Amino acid sequence: YDQAARAWPILLVERAAARAAAGMFAEAAADYSAYVALLATIPKTRHYGSQSRAAIAYRLAGNAAEGDRLMKLAMEKAEADIALGKTDSPVTSTSEANDLYTILVALDSGQSTRARTLFSARSRWPSVAPGLLAGVAQKLDALATPADKASTPIPSAHDILAAEEA
Repeated sequence: YDQAARAWPILLVERAAARAAAGMFAEAAADYSAYVALLATIPKTRHYGSQSRAAIAYRLAGNAAEGDRLMKLAMEKAEADIALGKTDSPVTSTSEANDLYTILVALDSGQSTRARTLFSARSRWPSVAPGLLAGVAQKLDALATPADKASTPIPSAHDILAAEEA
């Protein structure tokens, strides 16, 4: 991947997604960040969608400070584009990633019931890598009380990854 990514940088995103699916969140975050750094060298590139996915991966890896920093930057860029009337894919994917990030923040703040409710309220997350979704689902499941699991069912990490394979 490292050699191929020099010729086809999008492979970094593919490897990040594969690493997230394997639960290797720190490595996925590094790949997303490398991709963002590469895109940042190209003028007028709107790379904040990948930056928001890096934020999720960092938070799942236990680096909340870096995740918070990256999500804040991504949302600032998305909001600036919204102010210019842009509502296309980078904006919507960043907004979706921010919704998922909010769930992780709630979990890390001890609000597991709220986090499960937010997660279950959405039926699809088309802009977020399935491995990142599976990581959030696994964390939701690990921190849920039996009452949470009974009242707010969510798909398991295994089901999320299996749906991606189908």
